[in-house]
Amino acid sequence: MARLAYLGILASLSVTLGGCIDQAATAEKNASANLSDIPQFNSDGELVLPENIDEWVFLGSSIGQRYEDVEFDSGSPGMFQVVRMEPTAYAEYKRTGEFPDGTMFALSFYTAETDVPTNQAGFVMGDSHGIEIHMRSSERFESGSGFFNFGMGDTGQLIPAPNACTTCHAEHAETDMVFTQFYPVIRD
Repeated sequence: MARLAYLGILASLSVTLGGCIDQAATAEKNASANLSDIPQFNSDGELVLPENIDEWVFLGSSIGQRYEDVEFDSGSPGMFQVVRMEPTAYAEYKRTGEFPDGTMFALSFYTAETDVPTNQAGFVMGDSHGIEIHMRSSERFESGSGFFNFGMGDTGQLIPAPNACTTCHAEHAETDMVFTQFYPVIRD
């Protein structure tokens, strides 16, 4: 009798574990499916600016970063650049170490201000000067990456390839056309 009870418990555990494995596989499949549903396009093929972009994962910022060989002027350093990553893609990247199709990075530009009340030295972020989105998608883009310029609008135009963005990212990005070398959050 005890042996039958023991076998019943083992069978029950086996069914439970099998169900957990199925749930995990389904959750992983749904996460990938949900990620590909996140980028939204209008009827003209323009990328619609995600409503929750300010809630995306902060990867890092820079001031005056340039990709061409120019002298840096510390008195007029250029724009602040803030990079964020869509949260579902970030979670998947942290789990797998790969950028899944549909991954989006937002690059926001802000003026560098000094003449702001209470600021005594240094620069603070001023007005927004637009957003660009870098999307990873091997299905959508031949190079695996597409770059959308939003300016100050709610929809972004795809910058036709080849362009300076795809060329630079292909030549200099550390991981899969992404500058992971600049952002410890996804580098380490």
